[in-house]
Amino acid sequence: RRKLNELDPVYLTKCQNEVTKGAGDQLRRAQNNAYGTSFPIEAKRNRDAGWYFSGERAFDIAVAYQLFPRPDLASDPRRDYLDSILSNLNYEGGCNPVNVTYLTGLGWKRQREIVDQYAQNDRRVLPPTGIPLGNIQASFPYLELYKSELGALCFPQDGVATAPYPFYDRWGDTFNTSTEFVVVDQARSLASLAFLSTLTSTKTQVWSSAKAQIAGLPAQISTNTPVTATLQVPGMDLSGARIVWEARGQEPAFGTNFTFVPTSDRGQWVEVEAQWPDGRRAFAAANLFAEDDLPTVTITSTDTTATEGATDTASFTLTRTGSTASDLAVTLANSGTATKWEDYRRPAQGDMPDTITIPAGASSITVTIMAVDDTEIEGTETTTLTIQSGANYNVGTPYYVTLTLLDNDNAAPPGDTTGPRISSITATSNGVTINWAATPGKTYHVAYKHSLSENAWNDLSGDIAAASTTTSWTDAAGSRFPQRYYLVYVVN
Repeated sequence: RRKLNELDPVYLTKCQNEVTKGAGDQLRRAQNNAYGTSFPIEAKRNRDAGWYFSGERAFDIAVAYQLFPRPDLASDPRRDYLDSILSNLNYEGGCNPVNVTYLTGLGWKRQREIVDQYAQNDRRVLPPTGIPLGNIQASFPYLELYKSELGALCFPQDGVATAPYPFYDRWGDTFNTSTEFVVVDQARSLASLAFLSTLTSTKTQVWSSAKAQIAGLPAQISTNTPVTATLQVPGMDLSGARIVWEARGQEPAFGTNFTFVPTSDRGQWVEVEAQWPDGRRAFAAANLFAEDDLPTVTITSTDTTATEGATDTASFTLTRTGSTASDLAVTLANSGTATKWEDYRRPAQGDMPDTITIPAGASSITVTIMAVDDTEIEGTETTTLTIQSGANYNVGTPYYVTLTLLDNDNAAPPGDTTGPRISSITATSNGVTINWAATPGKTYHVAYKHSLSENAWNDLSGDIAAASTTTSWTDAAGSRFPQRYYLVYVVN
């Protein structure tokens, strides 16, 4: 920081004059405003508003205040400066037509919806304390929830050409980007307030903190069972304080005590804030754990591979904790390359339902599945079975298994000397005809790929019985494709 004797006095005077002129603009605007806020007449003239913070405007005046008294100026405007700093801060603090404190967490009308990244992603419903909000807005924006209803409720309506609305009498606790702050606005507002504090006894006041705590909460609770929490602040009288409670999955509540019913299990949290009329505050938070009396279900497998046919099967087991007094239906979702019913199913029942029931008296059930034996050349396929959330059970870990289905339809690859040789392929408008050397009495299939990069061949023809040493078959749809690769293989 430069010392005063190191500065150019001429240039310093010019800088001080510019600061004083800026403060003069803010002072004049505050004096000409019925509510004492330094809203620019230039913006008002064009009926424009937004991103306006009254406490931030007081910063320029607070800086100029500290330049006086000045020997080169006859008048001392510090009294007027102080009045306008106070009127700006008062406007933001609640002395405005809508009686709203434009700083979250202050006043008796607390904001719920603001444009702030932290508040939008915070676990609490109410925004954190101390976030400044734009004091004056030109109109309500279109919102998906309310459409244009908020603007239509205003009279005179937003943007009306004659008898336009006053700026100061409409403000809504709703999502509005024109009330969003940047850190510079917050810093200038805090500086204005800090400067004002230096002119009072708070300048030398010793800082003290109150140790608040939440009482009445056990370390572990049960879901759907009421729990009552109480705020305690030793040495403080809570009778005149406004106390706000928040908890996971709960709406904010007010009062010394807070009774809530946890609706979800696992980790829970409770926060409380007490605010006294003189500005003092106390905070407390607590974490706890909630358990319900529902069973926890897991899924495992000791045999994850099945081969097409009924001999080599796979299986999985659903296991539950807790009581086995009644049936428990568990819902599964399937994903992967295999299709249930078509590619796999339960062998005895011949189906593959979405819901598997653990019977009364049993803590688990093992389900056997078979890979359906078909003639398609599918290659290896998989299915993943995942436990879905249910009202009668909790999902534990592990909650999914992956089963592998092996194909038993092994086609001879192109060029294999043991398979039949394609002698010619002829394409016409009626289709593509494949000719190959055959063994009379043998049964053949024709398969295809659209690209050699594909893993599996797709069966196309079904059974073709060879009656002579030369056999042919026509793919009637083949001409519709830009390219197809064909394979002929022996079935028996």
